[in-house]
Amino acid sequence: MINKLKQNQYPKVWSFDIDGVLNDYPEVWLNYINKEINESFISKEEAKNSLGESYWHIKESYRISDYKYQVPIKPDAKYLISRLKERGDKIIIATTRPFEKYSLMRKNTKKWLESNNIYFESLVKKEELYKEDFDIHIDDELGEILKIKSYAESKGYILFSQDTIDSKLEGIKVVSSLREII
Repeated sequence: MINKLKQNQYPKVWSFDIDGVLNDYPEVWLNYINKEINESFISKEEAKNSLGESYWHIKESYRISDYKYQVPIKPDAKYLISRLKERGDKIIIATTRPFEKYSLMRKNTKKWLESNNIYFESLVKKEELYKEDFDIHIDDELGEILKIKSYAESKGYILFSQDTIDSKLEGIKVVSSLREII
């Protein structure tokens, strides 16, 4: 599949998840938690188990803070998107960020992407990605890919993961670096 992607026979429409693909989530989230309460959690699960209901109060503070709009974009993500744009491909940013719950989140997310020179045609909720004419979706969560794949089977999917995936995932290419894609 990757070789097929490298041969750009026509402009493609790429869909990118934000958190975990464009930035270092969950590390940025854990850094926020650790900074806020002077802890040193190494995973979301550890933080959830230890903090209980407080975890969600801290998450609420994170979502309304400016912190998430100051985290860096991964250099490989910037490189990949700029190369795709250079060759005429289009970019969609697809996210599960709860725009409907936070009035400034969409605007701030868009501003953050633009300030980091991430050029894109549209910013959509993942649950609405089926309305877009995309060719390939890149995500760091297999569950999210499987949801999208359930209504858009004929599309290409790339799972960005540092974990070793033992089994073959039909129609899903696994990469450990975004530079493997192009």
